[in-house]
Amino acid sequence: MESKSATSYPETNARRGVRLVLRVPLTILGKDRQGKEYAIKVMTVDVSSRGFSISLPRECVASGDDVFISVPTKFNARAKIRWLEPIETDGDMVRCGVELLEPFSNWVLSD
Repeated sequence: MESKSATSYPETNARRGVRLVLRVPLTILGKDRQGKEYAIKVMTVDVSSRGFSISLPRECVASGDDVFISVPTKFNARAKIRWLEPIETDGDMVRCGVELLEPFSNWVLSD
């Protein structure tokens, strides 16, 4: 895992704590808009104690989708896609904010 910087967001932002630029390899499992199951290996863009952001193909996800996260031999959890943001340099991809829905004791950051 590669760390670059830590950022604390102002009170006006919905952030609950520090967000760290950290690349964590994980697998996200879910169902696309047509109901077809997928498992995609990705790297996080950044992480917090309650979630992370990643980039995924636009056709796979919608805000509010329930997904499952797996970091092999370290962490498994249910999660929810909370927001999507277009990636201007790649129209087929979106940046996704993902919130962990289960206890986070084995996650890469803690409160």
